[in-house]
Amino acid sequence: MLNKQKLKTLFENGDIPKQEDFWQWQDSYFHKEDKIPANTIDYDFTKKADLIDGKIPASQLPSYVDDVLEYNTLSNFPQEGETGKIYIEVTTGKQFRWSGARYIQIIDTSTFQDMLVAKLDKPSEIINKAETNQYVPLLNNDNATKKILKNDFGKDLFISAPSLLSENEKTDWKTQMNGGWTTSTMSVAYILPPIVDKTDKNTWFTLKGANLNINPANFSVSLMTASGTLVTKIPNAQVQLFQNGTDLIFYYNCSNLAEGEYKIMISNGTASYTTNSTVLISNALSKVDLSSTQWDKKLYNNTVSNNIYGRGNVCVFATDSNVKPLENDYTFIASLISKPLVSENQDFILRGSINLNIYNWEYSRDPEYYFGLVNTNTLPELTNQASPFIRMVYTRSALRWRCQVNTSELMFATNHYDTTAQGNFTFIRRGETLISSVTLNTGTFTTIGSITQGSLKFGMFCQNNTFKTDVSATLQELIIL
Repeated sequence: MLNKQKLKTLFENGDIPKQEDFWQWQDSYFHKEDKIPANTIDYDFTKKADLIDGKIPASQLPSYVDDVLEYNTLSNFPQEGETGKIYIEVTTGKQFRWSGARYIQIIDTSTFQDMLVAKLDKPSEIINKAETNQYVPLLNNDNATKKILKNDFGKDLFISAPSLLSENEKTDWKTQMNGGWTTSTMSVAYILPPIVDKTDKNTWFTLKGANLNINPANFSVSLMTASGTLVTKIPNAQVQLFQNGTDLIFYYNCSNLAEGEYKIMISNGTASYTTNSTVLISNALSKVDLSSTQWDKKLYNNTVSNNIYGRGNVCVFATDSNVKPLENDYTFIASLISKPLVSENQDFILRGSINLNIYNWEYSRDPEYYFGLVNTNTLPELTNQASPFIRMVYTRSALRWRCQVNTSELMFATNHYDTTAQGNFTFIRRGETLISSVTLNTGTFTTIGSITQGSLKFGMFCQNNTFKTDVSATLQELIIL
């Protein structure tokens, strides 16, 4: 029979193998149906393992295959063991090794067994076979078993969860349970207005405090007596929430309330808070008729304009090229000041509204408009003469209105691309303390400062602008306290 090298020469490129060549090639290999003769295999069969009753005797196995040996009792162990082997006493499950002189127990499981028995040997509620579909067995803190209805299984773990948490984790847990809304301690510094009459009309209340960013899907606002008795729940549709955490406003018709002091209770879904501050409901407030209010006016170059005037409880400004050509020159062109509204040493609440609108806002600049209280001796000049004041600025770079109350930080008053701004303002004097507040669609801005007890007027002061601009202020209510 030809070898491999000779066979290869029969099948080189250009060769034409004959039938005998193919047979030589095929006969050189064993077919899968052929039996391979033992004399053709280069192997020492004296090294193979012998089968006894179909099994390989332990004497012919590697030592690591037979390292674990089992005997019924320790007395049945060989008198001398072998190192490297593990001996198991079947009746106890204990494990031993041969030290060379004696058997030594490897693991003493009796202690663990005793602990397990102690765990299980506790008072228990037995679950019958018929109850297995209704109950789940659990261990109490004292390791006593307890059966719990399957429907209550999640509830039981849920109720016990806070006891496993730190204080910070409890706060996070409560926030998550409240839909991601904070449940930190709420607080209210003051309520505006602090005094309301019983006339048949809606009154807007403003609460200023901390952690008032309340879940809109799970909250309530209620009126309480000063002693803590629930009087009424404010419909949620009458409540406006702000997510800045400092403001909450609502309106309510107080004509159906008895005279007296009231507190406000807020619930954020998981906790409630009742204000320390109170609101006084009175039927004997002294209201001033503002419909006949008179005004003094000064215009740029003392010109005349029918677009700028004060009439009754309203003062109005509109850019007018007859007063000054419309341009971005930041020039005050109009000053309107009412006749005295409040006498010396009178405490009061003055409420009103403001409206501002700029046309062609895309090309407007940053004109400013001021509203506020003016000393009774002040005559109109072309500058801001109000103190305290509310400053409204149209910011072209932000394409929105901004608001400043006295010396507070300048805040956004409207949303992006809003050229129109509406808001409500309140000035409250009690002694030498003055509260100034304005509510816009982005929140309520409030400051508390000092003021003299002198008599006061109301004023509005306006700058020029490149394009048509309308501004007005309405004095809605003046109450002498």
